[in-house]
Amino acid sequence: MNDTNAQRNQNAEPGTVSQHDLRRLVDKVGGPDKAAAIMGVTKGTIRNMLGARREHGFVSPAALLDLQRAAGELLPVPEPAPGKDAGRGVFMSVEALAAVQQVKVSERADGFQREHSEKAVAEIEALLRTGFTTFPPIVLGRLPDGTHVEIDGQHRRLAHLRAGIGCNAHVYDVRDLEQARQMYLVWNRKTRKPTPEETYRASRNAVAEDMKVREELFKLTFEQVHALMLGLVTHLDFVDPEAHLSHDMLARADRILAALTEDARWSRPDAATFNAPGFLRALGHFARGYAPDLLPEALEVVQAADRNLLYKDGRWTRALKEHGFRKLSDDLSLYVTPRLLGGVTEAKGGRRGRA
Repeated sequence: MNDTNAQRNQNAEPGTVSQHDLRRLVDKVGGPDKAAAIMGVTKGTIRNMLGARREHGFVSPAALLDLQRAAGELLPVPEPAPGKDAGRGVFMSVEALAAVQQVKVSERADGFQREHSEKAVAEIEALLRTGFTTFPPIVLGRLPDGTHVEIDGQHRRLAHLRAGIGCNAHVYDVRDLEQARQMYLVWNRKTRKPTPEETYRASRNAVAEDMKVREELFKLTFEQVHALMLGLVTHLDFVDPEAHLSHDMLARADRILAALTEDARWSRPDAATFNAPGFLRALGHFARGYAPDLLPEALEVVQAADRNLLYKDGRWTRALKEHGFRKLSDDLSLYVTPRLLGGVTEAKGGRRGRA
């Protein structure tokens, strides 16, 4: 690839892939027909993308990961094995500890390390200054250029650094930052469990990437997109590189979000229930029973609901507050299904639009 094409590829929009890279991946898996089967798209879609005159084509993150995985381009993840066999034992001097690279979510778009706790660092530092030095080794990844990347033990490393004392480390060779990210996610699942949002922000697997696309596109909070997807699939795995969301569930999520974000009540502080994560989760749970193509009509009935159901101390609001999203999901089904079967797309006495 020449310099001009490389520069254009770096400037590509998120969710796009260059024709050069797509063609390379398609060739590696055995041609357009096999690529289409792997990605869950039609053969014509692949051929159109390869034959288009534009230099980039859109590929969903999940489909692209499936193609990369089939082409053998996803790296294996080093599994943690605490004890003397965990990586290579190394003593890190104060100078070496200072040179360790922290790839923080708050500082880099490709970051994965969460913020440290000053309280935790201070407590460990105080113990070190009393002479207590029996702490578990920190865990580092070593990149091909010799740079060490922090995987586990940032509080211990910072405390040793501030106390001016070196420490032991287990070091794994990693091929790049993406493999270090996967190691961080696997390792921290076995130590102090990160919050769902911390894991989500650090992850780049298909589940997290598909959710991040919708978070950005529809201007959602983490709580909103997380709640909606939990309603749709019940369990979200941000750690497993193989994990992904089905195309049907993503289609349901897109139809729900398109309907809600176009409604006048969206983001209005006086329509708290309409914007609540619990309501989104209930809608996701409710939507499982409908084919994606039928959802818009079902959502019209929900949007047309009158104040007595959805607002202030209405029945749906009480169901959400008192019994959680499952009760509200059941109420939605009881309310909507008869109207769909009867060909009615607006609630009795209700009016679609503003609350």
